[in-house]
Amino acid sequence: MNGTGNGRRPRAILRIRFHPAERTEELYGQLLTVVDGIGSRVEPLPADWSAYADLTGALAYWGRDTEGLVAVLRLRLLAHHGVRCSAGAGPTRSIAAIAADATPPGAATVVGDTPYEIAAFQRTMPASALPGIGPQTAKALARYSITTIGDIADTPPATLQRILGTTAARQAHDRAHGIDERPVVPGAVPRSMSISHRFDRDELDPDLHHRTVLGLVQKLGARLRTGGHRREMPGARTTVTSYGTPAASVRVPYPRRRQGRRRLSSAPCSGEYGASAGS
Repeated sequence: MNGTGNGRRPRAILRIRFHPAERTEELYGQLLTVVDGIGSRVEPLPADWSAYADLTGALAYWGRDTEGLVAVLRLRLLAHHGVRCSAGAGPTRSIAAIAADATPPGAATVVGDTPYEIAAFQRTMPASALPGIGPQTAKALARYSITTIGDIADTPPATLQRILGTTAARQAHDRAHGIDERPVVPGAVPRSMSISHRFDRDELDPDLHHRTVLGLVQKLGARLRTGGHRREMPGARTTVTSYGTPAASVRVPYPRRRQGRRRLSSAPCSGEYGASAGS
C-alpha cells in the first residue's frame, strides 16, 4: 500500500494550510520558502493558501518522525512569520488532504501508514471527505446508502462502477482503501487562479463596479505573466446581495477583444467581485 507492500518505504505526505491575519503574495512566497527548507518537494496551492510537501526523504535527514517534523515546521512558521497553520500528514496525498481538512488552525493530524491506522482514521468520515467525491457524487452514493468512506471501501467495485463510472469508481475504491500513488509535484502550476474584492458596504455606483472588476483582471493578468503561465481567457463573477443575503451570482465572460463597457449590476452590491483564469 503506497510503498508498504511492494518493498518501498512508506511515504510521508503533508498538506498544510496557512492562516495569516492578512494575505499577500509576498507572504505566501515566504511561507513556501519555510516549507521548502524542511522538505524540498513542495507543491504550492495558492488558490486556498495551502501546499503539499513530500517529507519522505527529509525524515532521515532531520532525524525525526513525521509528527516531529511537522511540529518543527509549524513552530518555524509561527516564529518567523507569526502565521498559524493546520496540517495533515499521512502516507498518501488523499489521506493528507482529509487530515488537513479535519484539523483546526494551530493543530496537526498525523495518520500512520499501517492499514489499521488508515482505516481507523478515515472509515467513519463522510463520503464527501474523500478527495474526488463532490456534493453531487456524494448524493448519488447516498441513494444507495453509501454515506461514509468505509461504505465506499466495502462496496464491490462493480457496484461502484454502475453508480460512478469506471474511472471515478476505481479512484474512489482505491482512495477509500488508502491507495493513492499521486506524487507531490514541485512547482506545479495550479489548474486555476483567482483574485477577489469584497465591498465593505452597499455600493450603487456601476462605474465603481466596472473599475473594481477591471482592476482585479489586471492584477490577475500580472500574476499570470510574472509566473510565466498561460491560461484561457479570464472571467469575472459577481455576487450581488440584498440586505446582507446573497441574491445572485453571475459569471461574466471577458471577451478577447474589447467590446465596450459591460454594466454588471445596478443593484446594491456588498458581496464579492472576483476574477479567475483556468487551464
